[in-house]
Amino acid sequence: MGENFLSQAELDALLRQVPSAGGTVTDKGTQKVVDKIQEVLGEFSNLSTTVTNLHPEEKTQTQLVPILSGMVLVPLHFTPKGICLIALDEELAAKVAAKVMGQDSTNITTLDEVGLSVVGEAFSQIAGGVATAAASGLRSAVTFDPPEPQVFEGEAELLDQLFQTEPLIFQSELSIGEFEPGEMWILVDSAFSALWTEGTRETAATSSAATTVAFPTSRPGPTVAPQSAPLASGAPDVKRAVFSPLEPMDPGQFQNINILLDVPLEVTVELGRTKMQIKEILELGKGSLIELAKLAGEPVDIVVNGKLLAKGEVVVIDENFGVKIVDIVSPVERVNSLQ
Repeated sequence: MGENFLSQAELDALLRQVPSAGGTVTDKGTQKVVDKIQEVLGEFSNLSTTVTNLHPEEKTQTQLVPILSGMVLVPLHFTPKGICLIALDEELAAKVAAKVMGQDSTNITTLDEVGLSVVGEAFSQIAGGVATAAASGLRSAVTFDPPEPQVFEGEAELLDQLFQTEPLIFQSELSIGEFEPGEMWILVDSAFSALWTEGTRETAATSSAATTVAFPTSRPGPTVAPQSAPLASGAPDVKRAVFSPLEPMDPGQFQNINILLDVPLEVTVELGRTKMQIKEILELGKGSLIELAKLAGEPVDIVVNGKLLAKGEVVVIDENFGVKIVDIVSPVERVNSLQ
């Protein structure tokens, strides 16, 4: 079209950026949720995770019921306020959960109880990241309830219970690894959006009240306080801390460890270790055998407060197990284990 006219694609792009029902396509709370979904799900599943085409939708809760039917709903409740509801494609969620548990995901299309628990664990980490980000802006604690995912069967009452007023609604596409991408919907109430608005205001207010204090470039003497630059009226008087010079100490004081002799330490004897997948853990039952990564007759590890101290062999003393120390870890190895 002519240079003085906009194409339909350009008009649509502009319309998507117009505020709608109090939110925009760049709603800070929603964007933070999307960021954490990409970050946490990527680490949790060890698969590339991306959220694309995030945009607001003008729909009512009634219109959403048939759209979300059959999807996995993960409600996130935050304190002091705010609700965020994520709706995922069930088949995509089921395949990723199976992948995490080490199962063949080829023919899996639905979530069972174990799969729902895996989804709940992933989104618990996502909620934790979102709460931490909100708390850093508000400078006060933000907590969340453990999420309880469920497959939505079209109960309109469920959405009514979560949202007392019409929520902000966003639609996007979620891609995880090699699996077929699926729809993802994010619904947030006004209280959740307010968490981020209030955090932004508080941060801005704090920044505007901050005053830069210039100190001399040369290091002052141990008892000389540096002169600070004039401060704005009403701002706190900030000064560098001044410490008294250190005095020589008697080396003999370091040789007296009597004051430490009654400090309790936890001593653990490790017979061996192994790594197992979640699938293998779930299959354990009475009589199951776990093979350890240590040969028969090999010395066991003696660990003190989580640090390797010595090697030993298991003995029996009056029908009780004991450990006979056969080797002490060298001081160099002990120092390296502390780093």
